Amino acid sequence: MTEIAEIEPVPVHIASSDIRLATATARPKRRRRALRTNTYTLTAAQPTQLVLPQADSRIEAWITSAVGASPPVIFMSPSQAGAQAQGGGAAQINGTDTTPFPVNTTDQVWLSAAIGFPVTVSVVAIYQEDE
Repeated sequence: MTEIAEIEPVPVHIASSDIRLATATARPKRRRRALRTNTYTLTAAQPTQLVLPQADSRIEAWITSAVGASPPVIFMSPSQAGAQAQGGGAAQINGTDTTPFPVNTTDQVWLSAAIGFPVTVSVVAIYQEDE
């Protein structure tokens, strides 16, 4: 009969694994979804404004229709120049539709109005953050 040598196990930790190792003191990180709201007033002196800065932690956002504008139209663009041009580089948001417009991007968002000042627009955004 052959004798088999006993082999000591070698402890191994895989650095690239996405599975968290359990330790006595480590708790999984909590993530919270923060609500941020703001109301912007576009005026003749300031018809274009940055309403959502670039944010990698933003999950969702909504822009309400324009209040006070006649016709109730605002223009949305990822750049200030696009919003100011109010043409091919911008999308129209019609104020007669009262459903908030979804903006699910991490890019910056600029708004502009052409007439009917002052124009009021509300923005609601959800950000996911570690606690």
